[in-house]
Amino acid sequence: MSELLNHDIYVYVSDYVANAEDVQSEYNLTLYEDKDIPKVDAIVFAVKHEKYYNIDLHELSKKYKGSDMVLFDLYRIFDEQKAMQHGYLYWTL
Repeated sequence: MSELLNHDIYVYVSDYVANAEDVQSEYNLTLYEDKDIPKVDAIVFAVKHEKYYNIDLHELSKKYKGSDMVLFDLYRIFDEQKAMQHGYLYWTL
C-alpha cells in the first residue's frame, strides 16, 4: 500500500469486515464504503472474504472509469478465464 501512495496513486480501501477505527489507528488508512468510492482505474482484491466470491463481474465493471479494467486478484477469487472474457486485464499471484 505504501508503495502505491509513494507514487501519488490515490487509494480507496474498502473492507466490510475490518473495523474502521482500528485500520485508521494501526495503518493510518481511511476505510470507505463501496457506495462512497468513485469510479477507478484498477481494483485490488487483497483479502478473501466470502462476500467477494459472490461478486458479479458485470456489476463490478461498472466501478471502472474506462474500458481498461485492471483487476488484481491476490487470492484467485475470480475465475481468470471468466474475468478475461468480461474484458478485464486480470493479474493474480
